[in-house]
Amino acid sequence: MARAEQVLPLSGFLGAARAKGWLVDTDDDELIGVLRAVLVLPPHRQDIGEQRYPAVLDRLIDSVAAGLTKE
Repeated sequence: MARAEQVLPLSGFLGAARAKGWLVDTDDDELIGVLRAVLVLPPHRQDIGEQRYPAVLDRLIDSVAAGLTKE
């Protein structure tokens, strides 16, 4: 489970971004968990396919960013 206390610099950044109204209203552990989930993709590069991997990673990051930020 993601623990915001373990990644204090990121937690501070998330708090500041939330205070500015840039992020959806959820707790740091959830946000950090989502960001960590993106980091589990690289070991599956070959499973996804070398040619397709960059596009899949970009799409995933765009989707996560859109889902976590406010307009």
